[in-house]
Amino acid sequence: MTAYDAIVIGTGQAGPYVTSRLAGAGMKVAVIERNAFGGTCVNTGCIPTKTMVASAYAARVAARAAEYGVDVGSVRVDMKRVMARKDAVSKESRTGLEDWLRNMEHCTVYQGHARFESAHEVSEVFHSDGVYAGTDEPYLFGRRRTGGPDPERGSYRSFASFRDPDGNGWLFQEVTTRLAGRIDSGATTFASANDLAAAFRRAEAAHGKYEARLGQRDANWPEWYAAYMVAEQAGKELPS
Repeated sequence: MTAYDAIVIGTGQAGPYVTSRLAGAGMKVAVIERNAFGGTCVNTGCIPTKTMVASAYAARVAARAAEYGVDVGSVRVDMKRVMARKDAVSKESRTGLEDWLRNMEHCTVYQGHARFESAHEVSEVFHSDGVYAGTDEPYLFGRRRTGGPDPERGSYRSFASFRDPDGNGWLFQEVTTRLAGRIDSGATTFASANDLAAAFRRAEAAHGKYEARLGQRDANWPEWYAAYMVAEQAGKELPS
């Protein structure tokens, strides 16, 4: 069995940075990734969302080009190309990260699922059944710990915990649905990039009518968009 100075499970935002620092210090490091390199941010969260926001912004600027003395004709959004660009940007980040880790000195990459089972042991996966137990030992705010993942596999509903050598308690949470563009989990969430793009289109259409009534360009259109999308998601009165 191969021995390592450090084992990093997962290649999300923290994993690659920790790996590079440890390997750069001469430590023998194993990195284990069960799915797509880069985690949520690269594959389903930050980067895909930002590429679509950039496309929406480009469409908005092009649609208003005449106000700056530039005639570009009719502006049309090709969602297939927008999505293809989003996928290409994510793929470039994902493959670049994987190549970097696989070619890193003192680093060995394994593809598969892993959990700690000895030394600094990590618990089995568990969830809360909602029953108050009276202590916070399970790190669930006093709720009772039940073995196995959440039956409905909801985001932030399945856990694993461990204690580090200093006695500190740590808790992992499983994210099954990325709430892209989230401002407040109780008010505004988008379950997918398509939902976010659709919200932008509705806001753009409503804002166009608002500017027509205003009789001039609205310089604060980003704030108007944000207020409209938040109100729409929360079921509140829309700005007019």
